[in-house]
Amino acid sequence: MSPKLGPKPLSSLEVRRAAPNALAHRGHPSHRAPCLHLVREARVQSVVRVFVLASPSGAPHPGPEFTVEASTHDGLLEAVHAELAARGQRVRAVSHTPTGLLAYVEDRP
Repeated sequence: MSPKLGPKPLSSLEVRRAAPNALAHRGHPSHRAPCLHLVREARVQSVVRVFVLASPSGAPHPGPEFTVEASTHDGLLEAVHAELAARGQRVRAVSHTPTGLLAYVEDRP
């Protein structure tokens, strides 16, 4: 049987003690800057289906759909409220559905 070539693997104790950029040098610091791992924030997107209430007793009619994006599901609700307010509509209700978000709004005079 031939002997294994190369350095022996680091034990878990040695790995914990070694500097993040020095593992290849078995604990001796290198001249490279430490690696920065940038974690991309996960974003959530959802299609918003809008229904406009013409009058309190009338049937709602479909409005334009749009897409919102946020970092959380609660953030999606805030984004919907902000977008509809910017469009001059008063939000009556927003709900999560299996296919996206559903919003009932009134047009402001």
